[in-house]
Amino acid sequence: MNKAIFINNSVHDLYTSGMSLNNAINTVFGEDIKKMKEENPSLEKLDAIQMAMAAADVKKTDTVGKFMDAYTSGGMSENEWLFPAWMETTIREAMYAQSVLPYLVSNTITVDGNLVRSATLDLMNDTNKKAIKRARIAEGADIPVGKITIGEKAINLWKHGRGIEMTYEAMRRMRIDLFRIHMNAIASDLAQQNVEAAADVLVNGDGNDNKAIKMGQTAKEGVITNIELVDFLIDYLLATNMAPDTLTMNYKLLKQVSHMSFDTSLATGASNRVGFNMPQMNLQNVTLIGADVPQIGGKDVILVSSKDNTLVRYQENGSNIQENQRFIRNQTELMTFTENSGYAVGVAGTNRYIEVGQGE
Repeated sequence: MNKAIFINNSVHDLYTSGMSLNNAINTVFGEDIKKMKEENPSLEKLDAIQMAMAAADVKKTDTVGKFMDAYTSGGMSENEWLFPAWMETTIREAMYAQSVLPYLVSNTITVDGNLVRSATLDLMNDTNKKAIKRARIAEGADIPVGKITIGEKAINLWKHGRGIEMTYEAMRRMRIDLFRIHMNAIASDLAQQNVEAAADVLVNGDGNDNKAIKMGQTAKEGVITNIELVDFLIDYLLATNMAPDTLTMNYKLLKQVSHMSFDTSLATGASNRVGFNMPQMNLQNVTLIGADVPQIGGKDVILVSSKDNTLVRYQENGSNIQENQRFIRNQTELMTFTENSGYAVGVAGTNRYIEVGQGE
């Protein structure tokens, strides 16, 4: 194994500029990695960080303590970044694997700095409503123009993070593969917290006068029927000209909605020989998301949104930071990882809600 693959300054600089750790290692050591895999087919399935671990003689059955103290031969002390790099990759991969954010946000945009002025199209603005409608234009007349504007208020990308403290004894005895299980548990919790943050922006907006718009309320307090739900989804389509594909609600309502059933004799149309198709809205593919959705006016709500249009996630370049520090006095090691991120409303008016009834 080539001992020259490690998390050096060049890799670290690429990572802090926004590149993933695996891509950063591949950029710096791509030729070495390619050559090693050609010479040893058993390495073919290893990613870049796993190759760096192998170069440092770290195995998954080793202890966390050995991993944290791993150095390459020749005194290349930069390899002390190997453990934070592995920890970051483990948590990120587990978090994205378990996260439902892809069902709530269109994409994640990386930016420089912790303040963002997000661009938005306000479909509720009377001028925009008129301008974006298809209309006959007289020869030589001006073409109506809808405006995409930058938010008046900047969106703060707040620091989010988590720390782990381990005793020396735990580090000496806990194997890396067992430690990964604990990292996955933390990642699962972080993924859900991201969903809660996104739900809060769906309700309260991003500070640019784009709070969720009420579509109506159910006839019975605390209960929504299948007929009411379908009616509201169609109302959303009529109001925004966008297909509603995501419903976000608290877990009490999630249980209720997920148990809904429809009369199959009606679903086929007038008879079992006649079927209906609704290309503007596929009711069979509406995603249900459970989250700690804030109440509005003291009442539970179901948030209705269009995933590709409603929310955008911003993340600051270089804000993914992993550090560890040893405390001799109480013989513990502290590991922390943080990032700066936030959410913005993409197309104003596409975040709406159904009032279901009295909450707690």
